[in-house]
Amino acid sequence: MMSPVVHNYALAMVQLASSKGSLNRVRECAESLVDHLAMEEVKLFLESPRVNGTIKREFLQKLLPEDCPQEFINFLNLIIDRGYGGLLSNILAKVVDYGIEAAGYEIITVITAEPLTEAEREQLKARLEALWETRLFLKYRVNPEVMGGLIVMRGDKLYDGSLAGQLENLRHKLLLATGQS
Repeated sequence: MMSPVVHNYALAMVQLASSKGSLNRVRECAESLVDHLAMEEVKLFLESPRVNGTIKREFLQKLLPEDCPQEFINFLNLIIDRGYGGLLSNILAKVVDYGIEAAGYEIITVITAEPLTEAEREQLKARLEALWETRLFLKYRVNPEVMGGLIVMRGDKLYDGSLAGQLENLRHKLLLATGQS
């Protein structure tokens, strides 16, 4: 379950950026920071109560692209000043997601055993958009346990077209047929 702090801060940033006409740029800045915040050392630095807030704010500004909107910089400073540095990665990930949704896209997660080529990604996106009649933003994850095929997560629904899923389904049917469960 998502923290109300994460939801509220992310939603407020997206609403502010939308009203200022800077939503796409704010989303891009948030994406660039999410990549940096994935490093454990950076996360520990921002969570540390021993590190002064001014130093944390200066550090984050050095990680940002030069043309980030001032409202985004103010937003980061507010999060640090309020002591939510440990939640910053989650907040920014939600800013990205809410920004994508505000632009009219539905976010779908696709899990495959190996990375898809750009052509495969475009073909998959086109097929899913035609099937569901909506604009989609696909996020991709790789999980070798899938073995082959793919798994599509849409909201709270899971569409399992993976080889691993098909084998598990077959195993379950065989166990039922033989009276074992």
